[in-house]
Amino acid sequence: MQNNCKFEDINQKPMKKLITLFLVVFIAFHSNAQITVTSSNIAKVGDLVVTVYDSVYADLSGPSGGSQTWDLTSLNSKEKDTIAFISPAGRPGFSIFPTANLAVAEDSGTTFVLSDANEFTFLGSYGISGGMPDTTEFNWKWMEFPSNDGSNFSGALFLEENTIDLGTFGIGVDSVTLTISTEYASTIDGWGVVKTPAGNWDALRQKMDLNSKLSGVQYTGGVSSPLSAAVQALFQLDTGIISTSSMYRWWGSDANAKFFIASVDTGEIFGGNQYLDISPSGPPAGIYMTDEIPVEVTAYPNPVIQDLNIDLGTESGKAILRNILGQKTAEKVIYRGQNLMNLSNFDSGTYFLEIQNENGDVIETEKIQLVK
Repeated sequence: MQNNCKFEDINQKPMKKLITLFLVVFIAFHSNAQITVTSSNIAKVGDLVVTVYDSVYADLSGPSGGSQTWDLTSLNSKEKDTIAFISPAGRPGFSIFPTANLAVAEDSGTTFVLSDANEFTFLGSYGISGGMPDTTEFNWKWMEFPSNDGSNFSGALFLEENTIDLGTFGIGVDSVTLTISTEYASTIDGWGVVKTPAGNWDALRQKMDLNSKLSGVQYTGGVSSPLSAAVQALFQLDTGIISTSSMYRWWGSDANAKFFIASVDTGEIFGGNQYLDISPSGPPAGIYMTDEIPVEVTAYPNPVIQDLNIDLGTESGKAILRNILGQKTAEKVIYRGQNLMNLSNFDSGTYFLEIQNENGDVIETEKIQLVK
């Protein structure tokens, strides 16, 4: 009996090893597949993200599916920018977007964002253009949480209507209302590793399709009807889908990502721009970080009527205002946080705002338009 037992044990050991090896491979394979992006992986107030833009377009979107390797290492650094995520409270236009809990300050104004456990949505923007308030509401959801392979959502980006008087054209139509609408549909269509000039990241790939449609209604004697052949010929209209684009974004669960890692835009709407995003708070091990990351300086609104706000990311410095000839017209010591420069005593026109650090080095120059 003892020999029989020993014989069975000896023959079962190779089988047990094979089963164990299979289980290890199976678990490892499925562990790599289960990449999940949640709201904890997205930027919060106080975070910075550096975007690197490549102006030479090539479609590097690659295939969909699991266990992919997307090679974007051919991207070049043509232009850099810093996205500073700040609190929306107190920003001009916040009352228009009261659900926003995150904002991005830009030269032209502020973009307001809703970022919670369920979604990351760009609500809209507010600024001053030509001395007048300029509000854009688009309610564009960029990401839904939690997201993993196969997650999807859709929505409407914007709706624009334009009514045109046709009474003088002699075609028997009083007016026509044309509507352009853009809809989007997002799908997480793959997972794997995305390779960028800044290193390699485990990531989900998001494919977002955008379709713009043109439709219209004509009015005669207060009665509406579909667009006639005469109206379509007059405006050279082709109704239905008029433009399409696809945006491919790679999102990671790495604590240093904070935003999408890379993006490839294809199609007619966005013109095929490519971006590489890097977090200056610290990349994954072994990833190269350039020294070209700009210091955070934000000046708004622009154009400005009276008070120019200057947000500084360093401890202290100087804000110098120069006229179009380069002559100094104002100088102010500024400190980390928000600073105010009053321009009410200056004439309307173009000025240059020069920001110096505490060592006197120029760290940024912005063109400012003063409107009275």
